Amino acid sequence: MYKKLNDVTPLRALVTCSKCGGKLASSASKGRSRYYNYYHCRNGCTERIPAETAHQALLNYFDEVAVKPEIEKLYLEVMGTIFKANESNREQEVGKLKENLTSAEKKLASLEEKYVLNEIERDSYAFMKPRFKEEILNLKEKLSDLESRESNYTRYLNSGINLLQNLQYY
Repeated sequence: MYKKLNDVTPLRALVTCSKCGGKLASSASKGRSRYYNYYHCRNGCTERIPAETAHQALLNYFDEVAVKPEIEKLYLEVMGTIFKANESNREQEVGKLKENLTSAEKKLASLEEKYVLNEIERDSYAFMKPRFKEEILNLKEKLSDLESRESNYTRYLNSGINLLQNLQYY
C-alpha cells in the first residue's frame, strides 16, 4: 500500500480513533491566515484532533517515560548485576561448546589419519567427513553467536538508555 510521507502530520495512520479504533487520517483546513492540520477518523466518526495538540501530547508522553539521569545509574547497576549472573551461565555454555568443538576436530583429524593409513575404506571416509565438518561448522557458529551477543551487551544497553533519555529528539 502506498503511503505518502508528510512531515506536518507524521502520526497519520499511527493514531487510532477513540470511538471506533480505526486509523486516523490527516488533512489541513484553511483558516484566515494559515492552514491548520488535523487528524480525523476515516470511518465517519466525529473524532477530530488538532495536529499540534496530538504532537504536544506525544512529546509530553515522551517526557514522562524518559529515563531520568538519577535513575540511569541505578538501572545500569541492576542490569549489570543481571548480566553478571547470566555471565556465569554463558561462560559454562561457551566452555561446553569449546569442548565439543575440540572433540569434533579431533574426530575429524583421527578420521583423516585412519584414511591416510588405509585403516578405513574410502566410502566410510566420504560418508563421515562431511558430517564432522558440518558439526564443526555448527559449533563454531553457535560459539561465535554466543560470544558476540554478550560482548555487545554494554554497547546496546548504553544506546538504549540514550534513546530513552532523548525520545523527543529521536
